[in-house]
Amino acid sequence: MHKSERSEIVIAYIKRGAAYAQWLVMLVALEIIYPSVVNDRELHLRFAVDNVKMMASLAIVALVFVAYRKAKHQTLRFPWLTWVLAFGLSLLVNIPAALVSNEAQAKMTGAAYLDGSSLFGQVAVTLIAIVGYTLLFARAFQGLAYVLRFKEGETRVNYWLVLVTLLAFWAFWVHFYVPGVITWDGFRQFMEYQHQTLKAYNWTYVPTNHHPWLATLIVGFLFDLGRSWFGSVNNAVLFVVVVQILINAPIFAAVATYAFKRGGKVLGWLVYGFFAGPVVGLTMVMIDKTVLYYGFVLGFFLMYALVAETVFKHGFAKVAWWHYVLYAVFGLMMSLYRKDGAYVVDLASVLLIVFAAIKNRKTLLPIVISFVAVFGLTFAWNNVYLPAKGVIPGSSGEALTIPLRQVAQQVIVNKKDFTKADLAKVDKVMPLATIEKYYNVQQADNLKTTFPVDTFIRDRDDLKKIQTGKLSMKNTAKTKREISDFMAVWKKMLLKHPIQYIEMYVQANSLYFNLFQNHPDGGDGLILGWDYMDPIDYLHPDWYDDYTFMTTKAQRDFGYAAYTIYANFPLVKLVTHTAFALWALLILLALVIVRGGGSRWLLILPALAMLGTATLSPVNGYYRYAFPALYALPILIAFYKPVFMVHKKEND
Repeated sequence: MHKSERSEIVIAYIKRGAAYAQWLVMLVALEIIYPSVVNDRELHLRFAVDNVKMMASLAIVALVFVAYRKAKHQTLRFPWLTWVLAFGLSLLVNIPAALVSNEAQAKMTGAAYLDGSSLFGQVAVTLIAIVGYTLLFARAFQGLAYVLRFKEGETRVNYWLVLVTLLAFWAFWVHFYVPGVITWDGFRQFMEYQHQTLKAYNWTYVPTNHHPWLATLIVGFLFDLGRSWFGSVNNAVLFVVVVQILINAPIFAAVATYAFKRGGKVLGWLVYGFFAGPVVGLTMVMIDKTVLYYGFVLGFFLMYALVAETVFKHGFAKVAWWHYVLYAVFGLMMSLYRKDGAYVVDLASVLLIVFAAIKNRKTLLPIVISFVAVFGLTFAWNNVYLPAKGVIPGSSGEALTIPLRQVAQQVIVNKKDFTKADLAKVDKVMPLATIEKYYNVQQADNLKTTFPVDTFIRDRDDLKKIQTGKLSMKNTAKTKREISDFMAVWKKMLLKHPIQYIEMYVQANSLYFNLFQNHPDGGDGLILGWDYMDPIDYLHPDWYDDYTFMTTKAQRDFGYAAYTIYANFPLVKLVTHTAFALWALLILLALVIVRGGGSRWLLILPALAMLGTATLSPVNGYYRYAFPALYALPILIAFYKPVFMVHKKEND
């Protein structure tokens, strides 16, 4: 045997060994954990010893291995994208996990457990985890690109049957908590709608846009109508719940039908089962701005998908004039119910206009008319109607919760980098005396209460500060100047400590990024009682004492037990995690490009933008900020099904 032949054999063995070694690296990566306290610095604490977790890791690697073995000879478009996205998702798993801790000091300094003599080993273990997860995701994507292939055709389903059965399931879940559950935000909306006067506090609520005024008007009007028709407070609350259901059910049923028709039986049943289950069903029992917003988001994205099908001439859509009308109506309601909703509608409309101009000009005019109508009416509502009615704009502090926390963190850990003038500017927006007390990387509600413009009003102290002039409900020339000065300090610290700014942003949004991080409350966001409101007398409408459950505690406990069993089912728990929508959209994005979807991948951007705005919110992992994108997800999956269809010329 020649020397060159021996070398080739050795190289071949090395390649084969490396090919199998990668699976061992993946398994090791799945077993790596991150200490949750500062003192856990020993390297052996970085590895899980749970047998159940080990079995789950083995199962995951085995499934990916089988799928990849079937797909490894398949040629994919843009294979580099597979690795880019795999690396990105690996960072989403590992970086938030490394920065999140249960101890306040670790939350301030990031991965504090990396301090000490084992620094090199700790970093090496983290790098192994990043490499292992990157390999795992890359191989999984290659396998998915092969496995997710569908035959041409569609699944027929009766819309009215879907609607009626969905209503029946919702009625079952809702009946445990009749007449309905008004949330904290809902009570606040009623106080403003009724201009409630609190004699004990010498205070009268005035209209604000802290909670969208249109949502307040609708809920308040329905309550008054129900009370005038049916007499009691409980019946009025129940009437609001019933109307919410009657508005949402046809939209959710239409989306489930679309999932069946475009996505097939598997997707259809998964979507229908989720919509009919208690996570969605019990959401309908709550009264605040969010419940109808979900329906408007679903309606808008459904019309968005149908119009896009016509623009790209794919799928089966035959869009009529009333589809464009519904596109405008849902887009308008979405814009007026949430300010960030308007940004999503604008982005979606611009994308459709650009694609229509390039690919199908017959659709251009109705899309432009719809967008102009939505944009014009939204502008008129916010800039003409609301000021004319004396509705106070929401505090600008709502949009600054990330900068507030970033500056607060710097004041605590790097105070020496601030000049006296800088600290004086910060003090105008966040009193220095309360920063350490109120700072919490997971939520900014406490810091918001010190902001000079306060429409939040979360406690009695806020009422007193507004009455004495320490806080203002309106932006003034003085507060605008103070906020501008504060943002100048924020930019200055950004240039000095950019990495710490990024660390804090990741920590503050870890539950939106990391699908593997346990959610403290399961992420369901359900509020199924209001006894916590009893001591909050400054949010009691004059009818509060007449508002009671119409069911027994035993009935409610049974309903909650049934919900808990369902919510803890592994697939449901996975889907309802607040990071699931982001992961699913990113994976869908990569698969569409890899499977040759062309420029259509851009149509995912509005859903990603909706999640992007969630990362600017005041609370980490809050259900109502992440779930609109989750509800829109099946629409996008069904829309992209033609990209994954197997044609006759394509080999199995």
